[in-house]
Amino acid sequence: MSNTSLLSVDAETIRAATGAWATGVVVVTASHPDGRDAGLVMVSLAPVSQEPPLVLWSVDRRSGSLDVWLEAPGFALHLLAADQEALAWQFARKGDEKFDGLAVSRGLFGAPLLEGAACTIECAMHAQHDGGDHVILVGRAVAVAVTDRPPLVMHADRMRGLPTD
Repeated sequence: MSNTSLLSVDAETIRAATGAWATGVVVVTASHPDGRDAGLVMVSLAPVSQEPPLVLWSVDRRSGSLDVWLEAPGFALHLLAADQEALAWQFARKGDEKFDGLAVSRGLFGAPLLEGAACTIECAMHAQHDGGDHVILVGRAVAVAVTDRPPLVMHADRMRGLPTD
């Protein structure tokens, strides 16, 4: 049986199904070689390999900053801390003012680094793959900063912090 003859569920159904599991809220940042910065919030981060250390995420092909994501030499993944929901909403909106009011430093590949994240992973671009209406970006982790701050998670279309002991 070929893949084209298989039935598929609609986009709303698959979104509801994948929203049934909790996942970390991540802001991804990158800088294009011409100096333009991009940032977005997403929940599609996944580990791929330990040797070499690879992680993947995906970006919508309709993203206004798609060229930044595809041409940047690397990117930074920020697993937000439980008290950073406002930052998540800042990066969820469209437009160029996502970085307004933020003090950022620059990572190894020029990506803006956000303060206060539970974890930050800097990656060199490793590979790009077709993912339907998204492009799957695979990065090789080159620097990691992990804190003891509890993460912000997404479950059933709601952001929340995990309970602490």
